[in-house]
Amino acid sequence: LQLYTTPEDAWQIQNEEDMLFVHCLCALLDPNIGFIESNFASGVFNMFVCIQDNWSMLVESIQTGKLPTDFNIDVTLRKKLESKLSPNPERANELEAIRSNHASARGKGA
Repeated sequence: LQLYTTPEDAWQIQNEEDMLFVHCLCALLDPNIGFIESNFASGVFNMFVCIQDNWSMLVESIQTGKLPTDFNIDVTLRKKLESKLSPNPERANELEAIRSNHASARGKGA
């Protein structure tokens, strides 16, 4: 039983923003995610802000199976992390559809 969606190698990322991005990426990749855990409510809030602010890059990473080129991480670590990713255009399209449906519902006063 795997408890976390983020691979262990991601904990080696020194930059907090890049690490949060990888956590968000892994969470979005998992259509069966059951819960989000953080020691503090601000951690969950920061995750949602990261998803909102980086939506296009997250979806692109899911579609291509590659991390953004401007990530400030070691090349060896990048290779390890990307070896655990694979292009998933179906999931990227599913996420875009969910976001589009949500935006449409919000526009209708829902």
